[in-house]
Amino acid sequence: MMKKSWKKRVKTSVIVDDVCKFKSLFGFDSEKRNNFKFITEKEIVYSVGTSYMLLDLEKEKVRILHSRDGGGIGCIAVHPESDYIAVAEKGECPSIYIYDYPDLNLYRILKKGAEKSYSHIVFSYDGDTLASVSNSPDYLLSIWDWKKQQIMLKSKAFS
Repeated sequence: MMKKSWKKRVKTSVIVDDVCKFKSLFGFDSEKRNNFKFITEKEIVYSVGTSYMLLDLEKEKVRILHSRDGGGIGCIAVHPESDYIAVAEKGECPSIYIYDYPDLNLYRILKKGAEKSYSHIVFSYDGDTLASVSNSPDYLLSIWDWKKQQIMLKSKAFS
């Protein structure tokens, strides 16, 4: 019985696809702070659940990348020169993944800056360092020499 209803849904979906043409999808997690960043004047990056999307506003094309740790996306940051994108994840001992832009090749992985999740990351004005703030339970502020993948300073951010 369950298989029949599944087949009906698929059949209905095909009929809808014949009538309507899919153009685009825009999902957005509005409860996260700083969840939407301009990479260039024509491209933005934002997170949606366990994925993050790069949307080319001019070409109306989307590139979708998924969480590497599987727990979702905590926050994102863009390098001041738009050469790199940093993605801080959620989950057990999450990492911060830094990709070169526009190719999106994995460039660096920053580890051991949080126990469960990151609430905010940002590159310094000159782009040489990256600051991260972890969420509960540790609430740590970490300053990274991200090119060397090392923490330069770690301190409790909240009492």
